[in-house]
Amino acid sequence: MLKVESGVSFRDIIRARERSFASRSHLRDYGCETFVSRGIREYEEILELEDTTLRGLVEAKIAEHPEGINILDIGCGKAAFLKQVKKEYPQANAFGLSAYNYRGVLGSVRIFLRIDPRIDYRVEDAHKLTSIYPGTRFDIVVSVAALEHIADPLNVVKQAYRLVKPGGIIMFNSPERLTRQQAEDLQRYWDLFGIKTKFGRDTIGFKPDDPIMRTILIEKAGAPKLPLPFKYVRSFWRTSNYGIGYELDMEAIDVKISSAAA
Repeated sequence: MLKVESGVSFRDIIRARERSFASRSHLRDYGCETFVSRGIREYEEILELEDTTLRGLVEAKIAEHPEGINILDIGCGKAAFLKQVKKEYPQANAFGLSAYNYRGVLGSVRIFLRIDPRIDYRVEDAHKLTSIYPGTRFDIVVSVAALEHIADPLNVVKQAYRLVKPGGIIMFNSPERLTRQQAEDLQRYWDLFGIKTKFGRDTIGFKPDDPIMRTILIEKAGAPKLPLPFKYVRSFWRTSNYGIGYELDMEAIDVKISSAAA
């Protein structure tokens, strides 16, 4: 469980989750059609890793499981990514979760669902992820430029890890800014639990020590649950999170690393 700092209560966190979904569920395009209509190429441009692509991950998982794989997109919008996945990889079972119901919007989800009803498109609150998919386990869970719009994104990531099969992959943008050193410390921490991770390279134009949003890939191995060395804090710049933010719990990280080295 994430630590709660002074000035933040669990009631604040629960209220923020509820308000976050309520505010998003009545919006349509978040101000831009591009944001909700991204395909594989656009996803790969945002989820950038040195030696791994999203398409490569999908193809590798299909090679491992030719009978079929399950892919979940959290914050899928109009599910353009899932539509393309189904077209190019018909053995993939596609699941999409959106805060807004695009099935009623002409020219979007409604049309491609008629073409391929196997796409499981749901309009639900991502904070309830394990309740939405109680009996389904996924090979790949992806979330692109969506978690920062969720009140409690790391809680969603924690649930996603529980829903991933052993050896499965979670790939997402970090909802909070991390410096390169913080990313390295977090990677070392997860290594101690046998959890394999990769972090995206530094964004061009930023100094090495600048805190930035980073691509994070987590492979489920070792720990059955994802330990999150973060703490809730008051955050006034994250207005979409209703004042709830995160900080790395460096004390917890240092204790774990020191005990492992002893």
